Amino acid sequence: MVLTRRISADKSVKKTILLWCLALMIGGNLWSLSETRIGQEYITPLTYPKFSLSGDYSLGRRFYGFAKDAPHVALDNRFGAALSFETGLLKYLNAGGMFTFSFSSTSQGEPIDLRMGLFLKPYVSLGDRFSLFVRPMVGLIVPIGNNPIDYLVKSSPSFAAGYKTAYLGQEYQGSPFGGFGAATIGFDYFPFSRVGLSFEWGIRADILHVAKKNPSRDLAPKDVEGAPSSFNFMMYEMPLSLTINVIL
Repeated sequence: MVLTRRISADKSVKKTILLWCLALMIGGNLWSLSETRIGQEYITPLTYPKFSLSGDYSLGRRFYGFAKDAPHVALDNRFGAALSFETGLLKYLNAGGMFTFSFSSTSQGEPIDLRMGLFLKPYVSLGDRFSLFVRPMVGLIVPIGNNPIDYLVKSSPSFAAGYKTAYLGQEYQGSPFGGFGAATIGFDYFPFSRVGLSFEWGIRADILHVAKKNPSRDLAPKDVEGAPSSFNFMMYEMPLSLTINVIL
């Protein structure tokens, strides 16, 4: 009788253990399904690949000529826009590429600045949907449309006067090109798993070169004795940017 009771007790214990194991397995599966949103892919917005559309407003714009006695003048603020793509590279580090264009001063004769750059984006996350970041970026710039010298002469009397002194009235007809560097600080916030907003502020500097002769023209400008061989300068500005991030 005692042996029979022991056997029954052992069977009860084994059944209880088996039931607990099944409960743990089922509970673990249900938890996993809830985390992956049944029927959907679980998304961590801060690290997931995303496309972005930005609008920016550049403040504190200035021109710096590199020639001796070249003028340094303030320029009007202007609007711009950008398209970008970024993805997670390492933990707390994203990377990507950005295409920007500045356009709001074209009616005053300023060229459209096209930039193509690559950036790193280290960040500190506060939860899964909010982060603070910095974004260093470097790339190439090509102004198109009007000659930047013509715009500067027309828009700034102080530049026009300084241009005669530093460049002796020399013409520079080459197509401008160069590079740029930028550094910004900002934050990302994703109120929805696939749509978020970013706000950032920083500095951007364009360094450009304009040669005397344009290969597409038959006639080169007359060389003015003592004038610099090329027109080299920097544009400096502080853009404020608002961005919409979309995960497809």
